[in-house]
Amino acid sequence: RAEDRSWRLRLGLALWDAGVTPMQLVRLAGWKGPELVSGIIERRFNSRWSTEEARLVSDYIYHITVAPRSGESALAALLRVHICKERGAGSGVHARNRAIVDVLTQARDKEGGLPFAVHICYGDTDWVFTAELCTAAFAELRGKSGTGSARGKGLTLSILTQAGHHVYLDNVAQFTEWLGDASD
Repeated sequence: RAEDRSWRLRLGLALWDAGVTPMQLVRLAGWKGPELVSGIIERRFNSRWSTEEARLVSDYIYHITVAPRSGESALAALLRVHICKERGAGSGVHARNRAIVDVLTQARDKEGGLPFAVHICYGDTDWVFTAELCTAAFAELRGKSGTGSARGKGLTLSILTQAGHHVYLDNVAQFTEWLGDASD
């Protein structure tokens, strides 16, 4: 209920619904922007990198964030904010719709299969598209496209453990193994 939410949360939701993006907030932070980004990188990726590596990543993220707007305008259309009282009970920013289902459904050939192999990889703690939503969307795709097309192209889903949205950073070993398997 809206009245149960803090004024900060209500303001954040209103800004999100108005199309204000996190990138705009970093731009608005002005000279404090680099510090804001490095704090977020430090909290998100903890002690994964050396001090110098963390500085380089923060610098890179800051500069691509403050660059002129491009695809960020679609964020509010693609993602929705979901809030639960219990931490970890589905709170976060999640995919508003299952765009991957729509795209792959349209790509089906006359036999209902896919004309190309599709390998989908998500982390088990991905904040955009939860493992449960991903599995449900995959099952729907399987139902619509079968196990493959007449040309033998398949559809595979892998949920990597101990990985979030950035599977390539969160579980490098498992991602590398998945990438090798998907490339075969």
